[in-house]
Amino acid sequence: EYKRSCEEASLRMVLAFYGIETNDMEIVERVGYNPRPWDIKNNIWDDPNKMFVGSIDDPNKSGYGAFAPAIASAAKTFGHDAESYLGVSAQFIAEQIYNSYPVIVWGFFNTPPFTKYSWKTPEGIKITAYRGEHARVVVGVLGDPMNPVGFLLHDPLTGEKDVYWSASRLMTQMNMFGNLTNQAVVVR
Repeated sequence: EYKRSCEEASLRMVLAFYGIETNDMEIVERVGYNPRPWDIKNNIWDDPNKMFVGSIDDPNKSGYGAFAPAIASAAKTFGHDAESYLGVSAQFIAEQIYNSYPVIVWGFFNTPPFTKYSWKTPEGIKITAYRGEHARVVVGVLGDPMNPVGFLLHDPLTGEKDVYWSASRLMTQMNMFGNLTNQAVVVR
């Protein structure tokens, strides 16, 4: 619904799976939203583990997004148990799908080169992030949980549904920057 709301749109899709209708702005408000710009001079910005960082759609303001812990916290406000994970495997994702839990995963929306950058929160915590961050929802699996061959994804940016990715493609993208890109949220 907004230029930078892929994480919120992914959670919206998962909530719809559970029969909860909402919109990206309601979700981002539950994630935490204070759309202030990046203070480049002092290199200070907010924490994507705790809230949405920057502006969700203003092209004149800088914006980034949110990481798995903030999305899981927002999911809980809709009455569902949710957990964020780092360093997940293809087997973990497949197991969740076999248990009928869609999985929000982080990765990229563009092609290399990918750039890491960092800033500090007002509390002095160093945040490392990457340009091109993008979230999608894994909704299906091909193969068994111990040996998944591929996955079906819904992409909030393109609107495509049931897009097939091999397990190796998904894991290569998710492991590009270790736990920075290998994030997931499971809503139960």
